[in-house]
Amino acid sequence: ALAAPPAACAALPACASDADCRAPGLEGRCLEAGRREARCAFAPAPRVILHVFNDPACGLCSPIDVVAAAREVFPNLEVVAHDITAGEGGAWVDTFDLESVPAFVFVGAESSAAFPTLETLLLPAPRPGVSGRRLDPAVFRGPLYFRRPAKPEAVDLFLDATGELSLAFLESF
Repeated sequence: ALAAPPAACAALPACASDADCRAPGLEGRCLEAGRREARCAFAPAPRVILHVFNDPACGLCSPIDVVAAAREVFPNLEVVAHDITAGEGGAWVDTFDLESVPAFVFVGAESSAAFPTLETLLLPAPRPGVSGRRLDPAVFRGPLYFRRPAKPEAVDLFLDATGELSLAFLESF
C-alpha cells in the first residue's frame, strides 16, 4: 500500500528465507540468505497434483491444514478430492496402501525445488503389482500416523489438541 518503501528499509536485504520470495506460478529461492546482498531467484513452478483421500463421515478428519500448507509450498498445486467409501477413491486405498484418513498422495512433487525439504515427511508410494519397487508418487499419511503391532483388545483414539470436538470429549471425563 506504500508508494515507496520507507528509508529505513533501504538497508534491509531483499529476503531472509525462501518464504520471502513469492511470485504467482513461480518457485522462489533466497540466495545469500542472511546477508546484505541477499536476493530472490525465481523459476517456473512445476505442476504438482495432490490427491486427498478422506471419509466424509469422519468429523475430525479435516485435510484443510495440510492442503493450505501444500498450497504455500507448491504454487501450481492442483487438488483432487477422493471419497474412500465410494468408487475410485476406495480402489486407491488399496493401491497406495492407505491405513488412515485423511491421506495425501503428491504426484510431481519430486520435480519441485521444495521437495528436498519435505522428503522426510513423505513415504514412497507402492507400485501396483510390483513387489519391492517404488513409483514417483509420494504419500503423506499425516503427522499422527505410525505403525505398530495390532492389539485386538486396544482402541486407538486420535485427538486434535486444538479441535473443539476433541476438547469437549476430554472435558467430559
